[in-house]
Amino acid sequence: MGGCSNKNEAPPVEQEHPSGECIILKDQKFDQACDWTPITLVMEHPQNNTPPLPEYSSQIPQPYGQMCFHVQEAITNGDEAEADRLAQECITLAEAQDEHLDMICNLNAILGRMLLEAEMYDSARRYATELAKHGGSGVYLLARCMALSGDVDGGFMLILDEIDRSPLFTTILLQATGMLLRQVKPSETMFEKIDSLMNRVEIDESIDPKMITKTIGALINYWTIRDNPERLIPLYEKALTRDDLDYTQSLVIPSNLAWLYSEVLGQHQKALEIIDHALSRDKENIDLLNLRGFILINTGNPSDAIPTLIYAVELSNQHPSVRINLAYAWHLAGQTDRASHEFNAVRSQLSPHAHKMHKEYKAIYDTLAAAYPSM
Repeated sequence: MGGCSNKNEAPPVEQEHPSGECIILKDQKFDQACDWTPITLVMEHPQNNTPPLPEYSSQIPQPYGQMCFHVQEAITNGDEAEADRLAQECITLAEAQDEHLDMICNLNAILGRMLLEAEMYDSARRYATELAKHGGSGVYLLARCMALSGDVDGGFMLILDEIDRSPLFTTILLQATGMLLRQVKPSETMFEKIDSLMNRVEIDESIDPKMITKTIGALINYWTIRDNPERLIPLYEKALTRDDLDYTQSLVIPSNLAWLYSEVLGQHQKALEIIDHALSRDKENIDLLNLRGFILINTGNPSDAIPTLIYAVELSNQHPSVRINLAYAWHLAGQTDRASHEFNAVRSQLSPHAHKMHKEYKAIYDTLAAAYPSM
């Protein structure tokens, strides 16, 4: 099967910044975790629905760049027929000029994505179908087009079939599956098929060693979406043994693992040991310090949490999650004046978002708000 030469490159996977706050979380505690994103330490961001695609460049030569601009103008004007006509002219010219296959793949990807983002599904499907003919990660645009236009299971099945046909692209397509699951939900029957695939991949010893860490990340992403924390723990433990983690991953992974040990298994001491080991590599990591304090509070040791949280605030007072934890620790320790001062310092930042807080933080906020009414 022929293909674009750049289809071997992994699509970029959305990752949220690891220093995000942990105040505003959905009630489904694992809903926002993606790859190595901290489970407890991420502020809810508006979901960016731009999915992973092959690394097609947005810098395309003339006259194709200008032609794409006119397509976008037609899309902006809501004229799907004109947008489709101009897009076809662009592809027809590229083919007539005998442009390299990579260029034609690039144009199909860009035009298809432009039309898809405008919900012009019928037109988008034309370019997505041409791209999908080359297999690999090129099937993702068509899968997304199918799913968003109503054929949800069909879109996922397209990805699963491509994994069977092209094992080389397993990791890339697992990442794409996770991204699509954040936009649409398939039937339970399809979920069972995806579960089966993930189970198979987890024990697959034929995966390229260079892709193992990314594969683990894709599996973590999937079981996070499936809200199955028990499946996450062995995957995070396996990830910790990898020697190709970047600096962020080396700190986020133990943070997530510690949270799971504490919240899911109730093994709080084990969780603290994991955090302390990670802090030995970066003693000023505010997310880890905050999580350490949070666990100590939840295990009935607010006085032990206070020094850790004070240190975190001294490093930066721009983290409302740290300050509300410190306020709560002071409150539980009977230091009401200090609790009131700390809570009032962040009340105005938190009150507009109280309805979005993760249930544990909502309970803390409500307790403090009741104990220390605003003046």
